[in-house]
Amino acid sequence: YISLPPPFKSACGSRTLKTSKIYSRSKCVMECTTRKVIRQCGCRLLGLPDLPEYNGSKHCTPKEMFSCGIFDYPSSSEVKVSFLNALFKYFLTSDSSYSTDNPGRECDCPKTCTQIQHKIAQINVISLMSESFLRETFPFRETPNKDQEIRNLMTSF
Repeated sequence: YISLPPPFKSACGSRTLKTSKIYSRSKCVMECTTRKVIRQCGCRLLGLPDLPEYNGSKHCTPKEMFSCGIFDYPSSSEVKVSFLNALFKYFLTSDSSYSTDNPGRECDCPKTCTQIQHKIAQINVISLMSESFLRETFPFRETPNKDQEIRNLMTSF
């Protein structure tokens, strides 16, 4: 797609980024999201960049992600659905900028004047999951089958 800059309706543009010399809206939203998470939680999610103004910010532990309000803390019966919903909501619709033409007013990330769109057919979140991550993050009942429940949950993703 090719869009026109202001004053035209498409209002495409760019801004200077801290983590890249080349502007893209997704990188801009990623930087903005990183700032919001660090301000809210005092740490950043795995995969978010270390911004110069927050030099050396640590990664959030799973407990910190839930305790600072990034995600809702689900009951053990809702773990799979809630975790997937949280990931999709957070990473794919952050400020609605990844999924729509909304430039994300809070982030001030205009869409680029030239862009290529790709459709996502499948997202594999299993690489984000580990048995220790699940144990630390979600409240599993203490039962004789607790270990098997966790393994079953991991293989169902």
